[in-house]
Amino acid sequence: RSGVTLRLDKGAVLKGSRDFARYDTSLGANRIALLQACGATNIAVVGEGVIDGNGQASPYRLWKKRWKVVYCADCQGVRVEGVRVLGANSWTMYFDRVDGVRVKGVVIRSRQSGGADGIDIRARNVLIEGCDIDAEDDAIVLKNAVDEGFSVENVTIRDCTISSECNAFKIGTETAGDIRNVTVEDIRVIQRFAPHGKDWSLKPGCSGWKRALGISAFAVESVDGAAVENVTVRRCRVEEGYMTPFFVRLGARNKHNDSGRAGRISNVLFEDVQAVASSWIASSVTGVPGLSISGVTFRRVGVTVPGDALEDATWTRVPDDDKTVREYPDAYMFGGSLPAYGLYARHVNGLVLEGLTLRYRGAHESRRPVVTENVEGFRE
Repeated sequence: RSGVTLRLDKGAVLKGSRDFARYDTSLGANRIALLQACGATNIAVVGEGVIDGNGQASPYRLWKKRWKVVYCADCQGVRVEGVRVLGANSWTMYFDRVDGVRVKGVVIRSRQSGGADGIDIRARNVLIEGCDIDAEDDAIVLKNAVDEGFSVENVTIRDCTISSECNAFKIGTETAGDIRNVTVEDIRVIQRFAPHGKDWSLKPGCSGWKRALGISAFAVESVDGAAVENVTVRRCRVEEGYMTPFFVRLGARNKHNDSGRAGRISNVLFEDVQAVASSWIASSVTGVPGLSISGVTFRRVGVTVPGDALEDATWTRVPDDDKTVREYPDAYMFGGSLPAYGLYARHVNGLVLEGLTLRYRGAHESRRPVVTENVEGFRE
């Protein structure tokens, strides 16, 4: 209902039921939630209390019987401030086709189940600030699964601490609709090691140093036909625990893309970022044959990598076949180490490296710091 504010004072706990039959399923499996709003205007959840989804570990095959904690669809003017949100066994908070979202000072703890994202955004005019998010899946993720004329745009994320067992910040994977004008600033990316966490170091090329529980700190993807443009990541710090700091991928998976339109990524800036990587997999910026990324800049960026990669990593041939073009995008998708230890770029128009500093901790590193293939307009 419009104009409603739910206030949870300090000490108050709103707890969900584990009886799935008590949840409203009339809107479909992806919209089941403890708190649900559809078509409302000027609504809010505020206070110092706790919202506990009371979820439990659930395998992916049971996704139709899992619930989110907060779900808002087709709303205008949504605020979530001050509360602590935990216990999701699906995405914790999902804003779907919402205009005007403000999430401030919220703490999210969501590690107990596979697929438990922190905040999922399919919205415009969004501000997320001062939050502390720890998620089993992606911590903050922008996605636009269906191309129906709604663009995710004008999103600002700032002054947050985020931790993830997958990607800390991500645009994707579902990218059939456009995403533009995104600013991520003053973010601290950490890794809260959990005893039950994924051990990504078991994947080829990931075992270079310590156990890497996360994949990428910052992932920017368009693989389903979307235009992803005007993305800025600045004044951020990435601590150890992630395979690689940066992953930019333009592909052609084309899920939910009936028109067959080609996607694009343009105007991406990483500026004043200091990062530590925990695997031999370098950061990468890659398009596919016939689809090049346009305009990526690294400015005053420093990355420290493990070093001591295998000697034959220098000769790694990075796959670029039809299977890879359609593959699910993640930093380890190429099957192991990359031929560079710092940055690998392929199928890019306009790659600018201004003050990119790459270091390794090991005794030696046989790979070059930067390797490019089919890159036009390369400038250091």
